[in-house]
Amino acid sequence: MSRNIGCAVTSSFLDSGRSIANAANAGAIVAGLGCLWDGRATSRSTLFASVIFWLIECWFAVRVSIDASLFRVLAEDDEEGAQRLDAILDRPGRPIEDRTRGALTLWRKQIAAFALQLATLAAGIALRIANV
Repeated sequence: MSRNIGCAVTSSFLDSGRSIANAANAGAIVAGLGCLWDGRATSRSTLFASVIFWLIECWFAVRVSIDASLFRVLAEDDEEGAQRLDAILDRPGRPIEDRTRGALTLWRKQIAAFALQLATLAAGIALRIANV
């Protein structure tokens, strides 16, 4: 696979991080409202944990978004684009495979943080319903 196609495919995967972030934002609103309503400490603390996981997911979402835009640029640029990027960032050069692996690792971490956010949100809602 050519470098440009690989960068385009990577940016496409990373672009899905925006949809994940939007869903996480909706979950954070639900959890935040649940924290504000009167309820038992157990359910409120579980919902608060969901908000904490949302903050972590937001951090990864920002980094994934930056990587997606950089991979879009690399997909459209010639073979020297990565070298120019390294010069701008004042960083040592890395093969494109390492860049791709690192970016997809961040994307997976974003998904993991989102999964933890949803799990704690569901647990908090269940605890609220059970009045625990």
